[in-house]
Amino acid sequence: MYSVPGAQKLDLSLRAEDELKETELARRASNFSYVDGDTFVFMDAEDYTQYLLGRDAIGDAAGFIADGLERCYVQLIDGQPVALQLPPTVTLEVVDTAPELKGATATKRPKPAKLNTGMEIQVPEYVTSGEKILVSTVPGEFSGRA
Repeated sequence: MYSVPGAQKLDLSLRAEDELKETELARRASNFSYVDGDTFVFMDAEDYTQYLLGRDAIGDAAGFIADGLERCYVQLIDGQPVALQLPPTVTLEVVDTAPELKGATATKRPKPAKLNTGMEIQVPEYVTSGEKILVSTVPGEFSGRA
């Protein structure tokens, strides 16, 4: 089993007479609005309801959340937001990386790049500071130019 708030994997042995309470998990399409301290605020794409998710519920996904992020899903249990599902790729800006080396186009050596969310990933040598790139949210890797 997986714990939805926290995404922890649990091993549990049950007997035939044991009962589990069924809980309905709802997903709402949402867009990122802003950060207020340690709280991320998302707005429902249909009815404009605001969902507040703490940094503990967001976890490592915080490195992918930037202004203008759309196509997210806030997961709700009994109307309360408990988790976030990111889109497959997000557009982020490279704020700091080493300059491109002349004549290095034949090599496939990656270099570190710091993104506008504070996250650092490996990018190809041709990527420069100030450039917008696509980052895959599942492995957290460079996916292409935006």
